[in-house]
Parts: sequence; structure tokens; C-alpha cells
Amino acid sequence: MLGGYFVKVKIFEYIKYHKEYSVKILIIFCLVLFGLFICLGNDTSKEIVVEKNGVTAVTAEAVILTGAGIEDVNYIYVDISGAVNSPGVLKLEENMRVYQAIEMIGGLKADADVSGINMAAKLEDENKIYIPKVGEKLETAAINNLQSKTGIDHNGKININTANSQQLQELSGVGPSTADKIIQYREEHGSYQIIEDIKNVSGIGDKTFAKFKDNICI
Repeated sequence: MLGGYFVKVKIFEYIKYHKEYSVKILIIFCLVLFGLFICLGNDTSKEIVVEKNGVTAVTAEAVILTGAGIEDVNYIYVDISGAVNSPGVLKLEENMRVYQAIEMIGGLKADADVSGINMAAKLEDENKIYIPKVGEKLETAAINNLQSKTGIDHNGKININTANSQQLQELSGVGPSTADKIIQYREEHGSYQIIEDIKNVSGIGDKTFAKFKDNICI
């Protein structure tokens, strides 16, 4: 106890007779504490820049997501011509829409007529898009290979990969229940590769298939 008391007395005496020097020490001590507080208060994770397939991640958390969750981007090639500012072949990311492709080539010309074109349609690889001028009559579809998106091709056949329930029910021997099974099957197993694959659907045998095989396509 006495030892501690004498130490305190000595400290106070030192401060009393060395005020200027003591103040300097106190300021330095405060600055050191402040610096430690700033360093410890920052997030220990540093920003890391990682680029994978053109995707840049700028935080440690994003780097983890990049390594585990970002997949390779798939590309398609689309040919656009007609009343557009820069016709040609475009390399696009998968699932892009018609209007996005047109924006990427500088947009439409003043005399373009898109009244018959579904600008929201998803593009597929090898699509040929032709934008007509006002008053121009087309002998073929403005967007080739997209007719199947409506469920019915240009020959009037029903596309079993894209047709909705109502369209499927137009087939001989197919009612609401079977139509739903056709749709459920392709959602669970992917697109039909050949029209005969539809016989894998419960309720569709050789006899039923024979009734509508000439009226379907993929």
C-alpha cells in the first residue's frame, strides 16, 4: 500500500515540476490511442478485385460468390437487317430480347415498321431478324425461328416444346389433363428431342400418338 502511495506522489511531483514535458507525453499517448482505435474500427477484410469471365467483384464477399456462384456466360449470334442503323451479325448474351438487340446496333431508321414484330421476344442462336420499312410487305416472317415461340409454326403444326395448354388441347385425343402432363413433362425433363418423346407422357400411347403425330413438331 505504502509503495503504491509513494509512486503516485512521485508521479504528481514529476508532473508538477515538468508540466510542459508531461503535456507532450499525454498528447502523444492520446494520439497513439486514437490511431489504434481507427485501425481496430475498420473492417479487417480488404477489398479484393477479381475478374472472371468479364465479371468484376470488388469485395471479399463478392469474391466468394464469384468462385462459387457465377457461371460462364453463354452467347448467341443473331443476324439483323432491314430498316436499322447498323445491320449485321451480333454476338449477344443468351436470353436477350429483340428490342435490346436493336438498341445495340444503333436503333431503328425513321421509316422502320415494327408493328408486326414482337419486340419483347427472346432471341435464339441463329435468328434472322428483318425490320421492314413502312408499307413494305414481307414474303417470310420478320423473325425467322421465332414462330415456334407462339406454340404453332408457320405450317400450322403445334410445337410440343412451346405450346400452351389450350393449344395442346387442339390435338386429337388430348384433353386438359393430358395437356398439363405434356407441359409438366417438358418442365421436369427438358425439351422434347423428337416428337416420339411425347409418348413418354403418361396417358399417351401409340394409338393416341398416331392421331396427332402429323400435327405436331419440335
